Amino acid sequence: MEPDNNPNMNKEDGGYSIKPLVSGELLPATTYANTFDVNWTLTDATIQFTQIVQILNTEGKIEGRYKPLVSVMMPWWQVKMLSDVLSDVVKRYEIANGELTRPKLP
Repeated sequence: MEPDNNPNMNKEDGGYSIKPLVSGELLPATTYANTFDVNWTLTDATIQFTQIVQILNTEGKIEGRYKPLVSVMMPWWQVKMLSDVLSDVVKRYEIANGELTRPKLP
């Protein structure tokens, strides 16, 4: 949705910030992650979202590194709900757009 048509976006700053849901509270930041890791305990699971970035090492060679972005800790019942919701979203996407496959490096 374009900022001009989105009632949740501030118009004063060109539509690039999100209006508070409750006075004084803003929505969390948005980020992009191209990989993730999951750790778990008896009571909860933590999903750490990361991005693989390229850096120059001390010898001037490019190497890939994981840049941690955000971790989300959830109780198991919410992990199960998230799994169900994501499965449904992927199923609907594939019905509309065809089967998703893992990309292969050349």
